[in-house]
Amino acid sequence: MASLIYKPPAGGNLEAVEVRLSVGSGMIYTFSPGVPTDVLPEHVSNVTAALQALAGTLPTEAAPTVSLVGPGGDGTTTYTYEVVAVDADGDGIPSATASPPAALSTPPAPTGTHTAASTNLTVGTYTAKATYTNAQGETVGSATSSGVSAAAGDKVTWTASSVPAGATGVNFYLIAGGSGVTLGFIGSAVPSGGVATLDLLTATQGNTVTAPVANTTGSPSALSTSSYCHITWTAPSTLTGAVTNYKVIRTVGGPSQGLVATVASNVTSYDDKGGAATTYTPVGANPGLVAVGTGPGEI
Repeated sequence: MASLIYKPPAGGNLEAVEVRLSVGSGMIYTFSPGVPTDVLPEHVSNVTAALQALAGTLPTEAAPTVSLVGPGGDGTTTYTYEVVAVDADGDGIPSATASPPAALSTPPAPTGTHTAASTNLTVGTYTAKATYTNAQGETVGSATSSGVSAAAGDKVTWTASSVPAGATGVNFYLIAGGSGVTLGFIGSAVPSGGVATLDLLTATQGNTVTAPVANTTGSPSALSTSSYCHITWTAPSTLTGAVTNYKVIRTVGGPSQGLVATVASNVTSYDDKGGAATTYTPVGANPGLVAVGTGPGEI
């Protein structure tokens, strides 16, 4: 069972209203403004639509899209947002919530092969690690690969498979090699079709830089002017009245939760750089669903 609350439109009828379901059940639900009314779960969507249609409320916004800008963190700090469209009657129903993409996971160990060539690599057993990269940063290194036994002059090729779509690059780090071969970062590769490969061709290809010890591909631990969440949204597809502005609400994360911005009707994005939020209280009285519970009388 769920509980719905009906809000009448500003200046509208404050008397109870009935919603009759003509298909199937023949159920009748009576709503007094502001009073929770229990509704069967299978009827929630139809009843909600009927309430919203009573005065042509702004439709619920689709969930916004949230992306990260600037250096990232390990992604353990969550940021969640919703957007509210406002018209002359007041605030519409908040959108579904959205968060930035999760941090990339640590990749599996790369695989290595060797082929005869004319390099200056020396005989030995070669091993490597891989990391994923995106616009925010880099994951920690994978487990060390199995050893590749190369002869003098061989080329060693490293392959990372099953690279996730969110990774824009793969870095490879040489962990062990033949005598005189420089260990460390040996290069980056752009994945294609979930696969990235890199050839080790010279003894001095490495530059001694080692794989990171912290994942920086996710959301930062704190928002700032250099590392922040970029929120975008689209206007409701059908309106009976013009949108006057949008409200952006931070529901999780940041120094506080609540209203972080009110922007003009022609603006469909906002950058949350960690400013303090204020308590969000819906303004006006667009009709429709304003609260949902999971049991009788809950809101």
